[in-house]
Order: sequence, then C-alpha cells, then structure tokens
Amino acid sequence: RPYIQNSTVVIKMPAFSPFAIYDRILILDGKEGVRKEIIRLPSERSLSTTRDVVGYEDDAWFVQEDKLSTLIYKLNILTGDTSVIKRFNPSQSGARVEMTLREISLYSYNGKKLLLVGLSECSPNINTARIVVLNALTGEECFSKTVETDVDFPVNAAVMIGSTIVYTSGRKAVSIDISTGRTNWEVYSGTAADSIMPGLLVQNNVVFLWGHKACKALELQRGNTLFRNSLECANVNGSSPWIVIVDYDGRLLVLDEQSGSIHKVIHLPSGNEERNGFSYGCKPGFDGRGGLLLFGIYHGYYFAEVLNFNL
Repeated sequence: RPYIQNSTVVIKMPAFSPFAIYDRILILDGKEGVRKEIIRLPSERSLSTTRDVVGYEDDAWFVQEDKLSTLIYKLNILTGDTSVIKRFNPSQSGARVEMTLREISLYSYNGKKLLLVGLSECSPNINTARIVVLNALTGEECFSKTVETDVDFPVNAAVMIGSTIVYTSGRKAVSIDISTGRTNWEVYSGTAADSIMPGLLVQNNVVFLWGHKACKALELQRGNTLFRNSLECANVNGSSPWIVIVDYDGRLLVLDEQSGSIHKVIHLPSGNEERNGFSYGCKPGFDGRGGLLLFGIYHGYYFAEVLNFNL
C-alpha cells in the first residue's frame, strides 16, 4: 500500500528486470499527478519483500532485503533524505534474516511511534522466528521475542493493540503482552491443511482469522471462540461492526463481527464484463460513510452507504 500525506503520495515500485534491476520509491504530487522525486535503491538490496510504505506526517518507512539481512529505511518525503535506521543481521554464518509479515505496520504507544515487524532466520542448521517492535525514529528495539511457529510456517501477520500483539503462524494464532513478554493465549484453528488461517484482522475487541477454506472469530482478551464459518476468504477488511469478505467466487459478503451472520451479499450485475465478479486480489475499501470501494479486472466500483443498516 502507498503512504498518502496531504497531496503527496509515496509508492514503492519493485525491481522489474530487465527494465529496472532495483527497487524505487516514487513520490508523486497527488493533485497534479506529476512526479516530484524518484529514489533508486541499491540493486543488491532489492530482493523481493513487502511493497508497503507506512508513514506519519512527513516521515515514511519501508523494508528492503539483501542476500543476508533485512533493513528498515526511514524517508523524509519533503527532502527525499533516506537512511537505514535498523539492520537485522543473521546470528551465524550461512544464515539469512528475512521479513515474513505481509506488511510493515506503524503504531502509537506510550507517546512513541513504533514499527512492528516479523522476522525469520533460516539456515541449514537454524530456523527461528521473532516479533520485534522498533522505535520508528531511532530504530532502537523496544521489544523482541523469539516465538514458536506452526511447523514450518512463518509468522504470517501481526497486529498491535495497546501493549498486546496478536500474530498468526499457519494454523495458530497467539496473543502476547509486550509489557511482560508473556503469552496471553494461543489458539489452533484445526489440524487439516484447509484449516490454515494466516489472515488476521483485529477490530472492536474481535480477532478475525481467515484462510482459503474457513474463517474464525475470537474474543481479543481471552481468545474465546465467537464463531467459525466455512467461508472461502480471498480478501478481508473490516469496519466495525462489520467484517467484509471477497470470496473466490467474486462475491462480497458482509458479516456481523460478533456472530458471523451474513447480513448482505453483493454480486456484480449479470452481463457485466467482469465475468468472475470482484477481483479476489481486492481488499475492500471504506469511505467512512458506509460506502464500499472495490475493483475487478477492468473497472473500479463504488457502492454508496451499503453498510448503513441495522443489526
């Protein structure tokens, strides 16, 4: 996802051989649609990693990887000044540290701006995973914990709420407290491969886990199950009290976050050239007034006030 500050848009563009052998950070004037600056990153640090850019006011952060390490960059979007604030190096020869989360996230806690990352260190002799919280301004580690993953699955997703971090690994979801380092709860979604739920959404004290064949909601504080559905979730977003799902049939489903009841199903009109409905690569967007934004292969779609109805 890009970072947008006022009329400035910051986008990470991945290496695209043979046209570009390096990642680029593109800074655009969103009103004029013109390029303000392009920052070319070293090709040796342009291995495949998350394409997200997060930011606060005039600062932005993103992740790069080289053959051995993971690097956290800080960028001033007004000046283009770019620096590495943290480098995660392997602990032993022959190992590699890589970012395993789908995205880097920025949070505010105790008056500080914090970055949440998930890392894996791999070699023929070692395979460990860590959750790390960094001071976004200095790169200092505020919290670091080696965590147990589910078999060979990495840490797929992580969310921070106050002092609580919830993360997923394969069939497992875990809640930890960064103030004590203790595990609050640990929940398995099942034993079969179809029970793997790497997707994670947390809103209104509800932890929503989702995967290819099923989804499940837990109570944030204790991990108690609220509901479980056998829904094929391709992409998910939430606007409390609703959870909005795009399934693999191209439908949009609106669920009650507490009960899992389906309150609305939206199809594209018959005869539409989007033969497969909404794109399952689409994460539903919200306009803050009950409207939904989605896209297919050919078009974008806006549904006004679709979430404005009572339970």
